Amino acid sequence: MILIDEARDEENAKIKGLQLKLIHIDSPNSPMYQPGLSTLERAKRLVAISESRMRYLFPNMAHKLMSQNYKPDVTAPLYKQDFTYFVEIGIGRFFDHTNYYYHTNYLKFDTRSDITWTQCEGCRNCFPQQSPLFPKSASITYQPLGCKQCPNCQCNHDQTTMVLNYVDGTQIKGILATETFSFPLPYLLLDESVDAIAFACAIDIQNFRSGYYPNNIITGILAMGSGKFSLISQIGNRVNYQFSYCLPDNKNLALQTFLSFGDYIVKPPIMFTTPLHILPNHNGYCLTLDDIGVDGQKLNIPSNLFALNPDNSGGTIIDPGTVLTYIVPDAFDILIKAITDYISNLNVLLHRYQSQTYGFEACWEPLVNSPTVYLPSLTFYFENNAELLVQSSEVFWIFPEPGINQPGLYCLTIRRSEPHAANVIGSSVQTNQRFVYDVAKLELSFASEMCTMYT
Repeated sequence: MILIDEARDEENAKIKGLQLKLIHIDSPNSPMYQPGLSTLERAKRLVAISESRMRYLFPNMAHKLMSQNYKPDVTAPLYKQDFTYFVEIGIGRFFDHTNYYYHTNYLKFDTRSDITWTQCEGCRNCFPQQSPLFPKSASITYQPLGCKQCPNCQCNHDQTTMVLNYVDGTQIKGILATETFSFPLPYLLLDESVDAIAFACAIDIQNFRSGYYPNNIITGILAMGSGKFSLISQIGNRVNYQFSYCLPDNKNLALQTFLSFGDYIVKPPIMFTTPLHILPNHNGYCLTLDDIGVDGQKLNIPSNLFALNPDNSGGTIIDPGTVLTYIVPDAFDILIKAITDYISNLNVLLHRYQSQTYGFEACWEPLVNSPTVYLPSLTFYFENNAELLVQSSEVFWIFPEPGINQPGLYCLTIRRSEPHAANVIGSSVQTNQRFVYDVAKLELSFASEMCTMYT
């Protein structure tokens, strides 16, 4: 139970910023953390999550990803997860005769979703969760939307109802309502709240991919897409329509990072800025990718390989929910050749590992222990001369030889996408970068930053 100080809450409402914990599933701070997993087992799980996410984003693509030896459920029963980051947020306001408090929820952080939802009391066919279902009947701030408030919505007993059909087959049936959302800031021993946030109180769920395993804490989705019902759209006036994150690399997941809004965003003095594009019937964020460079050398990849097709396929999206980065086949062929040539020219004793057992597109293995291995950085060149420089430590994941403290494999965190799918800028190449989304100006700004505590 989280208590609420109403006087302090009123004072906090004057602040033009908000913040939420942004938690990686493999962080020691995560309730889903499994300390017994090896580095390779964690990587296998993240690859499986990334592939699950791609099937969610592009359900019609026949994704031929891995050899028959690859086991996406190496750490069963977690194989059905399709997210890497989630937030802790308070919903509702309750009174226990002495104090006010809110209901803590853990929601998937999703920049492709349009409306926030959580499972509510009375829910049918819902996935198991550790905490009680949201007790809407006990919240003094829960208010169903009347049919007149949403004339284009479905109506049942003067309540607005909705059905969300996700592209991966998930169907959410629920009641549209407004509630008070609380943003806990434990290191400051305070919380801030926003009233009358529209969300969906889910009462019937089919085929949701992130449940059905023991000790699940996820209760729904925090929608951070571009649609009018997303959280950033609803709180935009208060936070200047800006949100930001800085993702630590896999070696520093114990560092607490945050999803920051408005005045709570600490921006580097110099940032690249590129336009965000919103497509019809598409709630995510699209970019214009012009080229890719290896070790600072542009590859001059034909721009049509990155262009959006007339049927809205192709193009490039940025998605922190996808772990790996995906490049369309013809462009990937150019990229992988340049990377292979670079490694071969500078590392005589490093050879291409042929098996895809680990689920990566390409890995390299040292023939003998070598004190120095040369791996390239990558640069993604976006519209408006915006350059995203990704260091080799983010381009490649390094796995030690079993039983000894020596590198055994250097695996590329970029994969080949499928024809007619998009290029996806995943979280692996977003680490140690500050990203700021401005959904009013439709701009994405970014700069290199060490993602340390409380950023």
